[in-house]
Amino acid sequence: MCEKFQVDNKKAKEFIKKQIQIIEKLDFDCKVIWFSNLTRAFLLEFINEQEYFKLSFALRTISAEDIEYIKSLVNLKDVCENSVLNLFYQHSLVNKHTPNTYGSISSEYNISELGAKFVKYGIDFNGK
Repeated sequence: MCEKFQVDNKKAKEFIKKQIQIIEKLDFDCKVIWFSNLTRAFLLEFINEQEYFKLSFALRTISAEDIEYIKSLVNLKDVCENSVLNLFYQHSLVNKHTPNTYGSISSEYNISELGAKFVKYGIDFNGK
């Protein structure tokens, strides 16, 4: 981790402070594993610092059961609105759109680019 901040010690301290705040809130072993996966993906430069913290914050605030649900969205298109999808939307993990069907009042969702990275580099990361 130190290699990322060789020239800017203040930035390194801020980065580590954010990490500690996230780690303190990880309430399940699976979340710890997913966080370590995100950290590896960041160090390997598969995700940038902004994505790393955005995804880590989502990991911290979304239940482990709900996080498991996002894996099912990778291969689905236009899933009907529900409370979990609204939560994912707040974290930019899904895209929201209104169907073109006349009279439709509900929204539909599909996984966003950030959500796909969350699954690939957080939940299912194998180091490649």
